[in-house]
Amino acid sequence: MTQYISKTARLFAELLANESIAASSIDKGSPETKALFVTPISTQMLQKQRSGNGNRYRLLHKESLSKFIDSAFPSGLLKPTDSDVSDRTYGVITRGDSKTVAKLGFDLIMVRGNAELSINHERYKLNNSNAAFLSLKISVTQTISIENPNARIVTVENPTVFAELNKISKLNWDIAIYTAGKISNLLLAQLAHWHTAEHALIHFGDYDYVGLLEYARILRRCPKATLHWPTRLDSKFVKRYGKAELHEQQIAQHLSLLAALGTLPESLQKQQLLAVHELLQTTAKGLEQESFLIEQRESL
Repeated sequence: MTQYISKTARLFAELLANESIAASSIDKGSPETKALFVTPISTQMLQKQRSGNGNRYRLLHKESLSKFIDSAFPSGLLKPTDSDVSDRTYGVITRGDSKTVAKLGFDLIMVRGNAELSINHERYKLNNSNAAFLSLKISVTQTISIENPNARIVTVENPTVFAELNKISKLNWDIAIYTAGKISNLLLAQLAHWHTAEHALIHFGDYDYVGLLEYARILRRCPKATLHWPTRLDSKFVKRYGKAELHEQQIAQHLSLLAALGTLPESLQKQQLLAVHELLQTTAKGLEQESFLIEQRESL
């Protein structure tokens, strides 16, 4: 199947091949499509004509359009065959601007712990340093394998907790993954890969609607994943260190969470999620995970 660098590039190719194209594909197209077709239409390279029950743009000056395409797409209409070329590189090829492509096509995952990982037969040894962490690239075709059996993987939402994770008591883990807030679809796929390989998954995020929604997203792909429940997590602790603003500002996320809960099958993991949800409801506060970096000796 022919792959073009964008939908707009495919439309230009279709126009050159067939010498006409449905008007709706341009008039109702993306902002990029409309912008690139302004010149060919305004200079009469194309002309809108009635055709059956609709309209079509007919090609009047093929040579002029070919020259325009060469200037607008200097690297051609087709995607490069090199699989290592990133999606945003296509944005530069298409429009001279990487930001025209929202998705990167890959994700950079920050990792720490005590384990041996491999990507494409290259091995990386983690030594649980508090000063340096490992960043690895994942994509649809490139995933991380864990050479150690039955590893315990914890996903951590915030950078401070990730950097100081050894200070969190009673959390048993081998590998920590910094999610940088919302977990990307590529990371979700990576977690599902580890879940299938029978590694244990633990989610440790903020105890608010956003954090619970992230856990619900993980559960949908990894039904055995658990939620870290610190021993100090109770209504007294949430009332003392929680923020009412987190509760008040996350109405949209709460609605999404309720919808997600309705799709999850009954399980112990779902019951744990519901228990934290009830805790948030009764205290009317959300709790950032940094709260658990507070020294243990502090009395509650």
